[in-house]
Amino acid sequence: MPAQDSALASTPAPVRKYQTADLAVRVAVPALTPAPVAARSVHAAGGEAAVVMPGAVVNRFALRYAPQRLASAVGSHAEVTTVTITAAGNDANGVHQDPLDTVQLTKSEGSWVGTLAGITLDTPISFTAEAKKSDDTVLFRGTHSATLTRRTAALTINLAAVTGAGAGQFPVISAITVETIRAGGSGQVTVSVTGKKAETLDYEFKNGAFSRSSGKVTTDSPQSGTTGTATITSKYTAPAAKGGYTAQVVVWNAAGNRVAVDFRIAVDEPARLAANLGPAVLSVAGRRIPAGVQWTANVSSAGDTAVTYSWSFTSAPNTPVAGTSFSSATTNPALLTGYDQTKTGTLKVTATQGALSSSASFEVPANLFPNALQLPVELVINEIDYDTVGPSDAAEFIEILNPGASAVELSGYRIELVDGSGGEAYATYTGSGQLGAGKYFVIGDTAVIQSNELPDGTVTLALDGKGLQQGPDVVRIVKISTKKVMDAVQYEGSASGAGEGAPAPLDPDTADRSIGRCPNGSDTNDNRADFVVMTATPGKTNTCS
Repeated sequence: MPAQDSALASTPAPVRKYQTADLAVRVAVPALTPAPVAARSVHAAGGEAAVVMPGAVVNRFALRYAPQRLASAVGSHAEVTTVTITAAGNDANGVHQDPLDTVQLTKSEGSWVGTLAGITLDTPISFTAEAKKSDDTVLFRGTHSATLTRRTAALTINLAAVTGAGAGQFPVISAITVETIRAGGSGQVTVSVTGKKAETLDYEFKNGAFSRSSGKVTTDSPQSGTTGTATITSKYTAPAAKGGYTAQVVVWNAAGNRVAVDFRIAVDEPARLAANLGPAVLSVAGRRIPAGVQWTANVSSAGDTAVTYSWSFTSAPNTPVAGTSFSSATTNPALLTGYDQTKTGTLKVTATQGALSSSASFEVPANLFPNALQLPVELVINEIDYDTVGPSDAAEFIEILNPGASAVELSGYRIELVDGSGGEAYATYTGSGQLGAGKYFVIGDTAVIQSNELPDGTVTLALDGKGLQQGPDVVRIVKISTKKVMDAVQYEGSASGAGEGAPAPLDPDTADRSIGRCPNGSDTNDNRADFVVMTATPGKTNTCS
């Protein structure tokens, strides 16, 4: 037979080496949790400090010296415009493909959703997820490698906020893998975490039946680099009914900095590709005022769920620094009272949105806010109720606070009620005697100053028959000796003889509601920022709610 022409030789079809399957992936952006950083001693001619995230704006507090830095996000959730997942690895024929598949998610009802198809089984696959802003700057990034099997029902790739230079160490949940689970059955959940080398991390599973609901893991110690990894495993027992169930894993280090991530477990139903963005602490700033130190956390969050806050200043776990307390530890900003330059301890703020939380903490050294920087003690307008139930407005009052550490002689000050249309005072009041540190002076209607609810020892003065005008108007405190306006609040809109910054929020004409400083006694010279609508508390600490 003649030789066969090589050009006509038949080529056998390639043998498929691997199976493929559609993979349900959930992409989560956990809260960024800065690690504690030893604060430097500060010597400056100002009473403000900040713990600032690289690339972030320090709210309204002008810095007068170099800020201390923590791990931080370079962008916020509001700036995310695209979320993309890329898979790389061998295809069904054993040929490496990069990318193997790429999907850009779309945002739907607060989540990023999409489908990643044709992922090869039983061979290592690398996944990269990135959340970007409109100019393609990467704000959040996550990577993970896994060998998937038929039992793999879902893989969660978690995106950590991209940080600037000098970032501190904090635990990261890099991936969560969930086996296929039938109703009433069980399957394994595997969590991959990253921390410092040889670091002991605590973990806890929530919102489900797990064989190991809590415990500890220690990261490995690779020869190069400063980080190590560890794996957490636990069996999840599913309910009898099929459906999608949300569980949570929380991981934290010895410093108390934690990352909490929700993940979805599909029981007898297809999972979906989705991305949920949790809160991220961008900065923490402090400002010394006569009442203490006002701390403000700048937090980025997504979605409609409100962010709640918790503050602490401790010398040991769960032990407040002696003599200090927060006037309200659940507001932002929060006022730390009882501070002086000798106080040291750990300041911590936790921001929580739904099931996700973010904590930032750092060491406050002695002399962070030297006593010499404290402003002279002056009175502040702390609460106003100018609009009460009924046409007579018979329960109006103004509350004046001495936020300082020493008594103030009331006869040295004049409280003026100013007509917003012309800037002239329509009524003036002057108290008498000493107003002690942290005490209140209430100018009010008879129903207020003779109430049994008013604390004993409260200094009072009766409003005259005119009461408080409905506004736009101003209440201000004038130091008689210098004729200087020491504090001013404009309400019900902008007014002549104005207050400070934008007008305070409107006082509703309902029972037991007023406008008051939150935190109690805080004063940033912006009425809109300082005042909130709250339960009326004449002669008492403002509730802020």
